[in-house]
Order: sequence, then structure tokens, then C-alpha cells
Amino acid sequence: MPIVGAGYNSRLIAASRDENGCMWCPDCRDVEEYVKEAFESSSQTGLIIYVGNKPTWKSPENRFRHSHNISSIPTIVRLDNGKETARLVDNEILEPGKLVQLIHEPGRPV
Repeated sequence: MPIVGAGYNSRLIAASRDENGCMWCPDCRDVEEYVKEAFESSSQTGLIIYVGNKPTWKSPENRFRHSHNISSIPTIVRLDNGKETARLVDNEILEPGKLVQLIHEPGRPV
């Protein structure tokens, strides 16, 4: 199942939000500003998908677990020509240079 709004060349960002709009996932909170700054300094855009509150995310039936094989949050997926070409999960997002590479270098593995 494709994610609505995901373009042919996209960056998908899976993150947490509860019904009050707050991030319940500590790893998502840890990377939030870093990801925001990286995209603000880029011409690339990202589509943020919120996986639901904690009980919704923990359900094996959560639709995002199946649509793009997301098993952990935060996750950032790069799609080039409609195909996944790179993925960063959890603390990989904070590793020096990896997020910038994922954002700016299509087709190149991270």
C-alpha cells in the first residue's frame, strides 16, 4: 500500500505523535530538531507520517508496519524513482553525515 502524498522521489519520515500532538517516542524527540534543521537547509522536502499513539504503533496491525516495512521509529526512507534506495533508523539518523547524505545524494546508499 503506497503512502498517500509520497512522490516519486521522496523522503518519508516516520515519527510519533499522540492525540495531543506531542511526541511520545523518546528517540523521535531526540532527532526532531536535527531532522528539521537538515531539511530546512536543503531544497529537498520530506513527508512526515505519524504512526499513531503508542498503543496504535505497538499493534502488529499498524498500517505503517506493512506499507513501507517500518518496524522502528524514527525511520527516514529515501525513495528514488519510486523505489527505496536508503533508510536510516533510530540513532543512525544522528550519525555524522548520514542524514545529509540521505537527503542530498539520490541513488547512493547510506
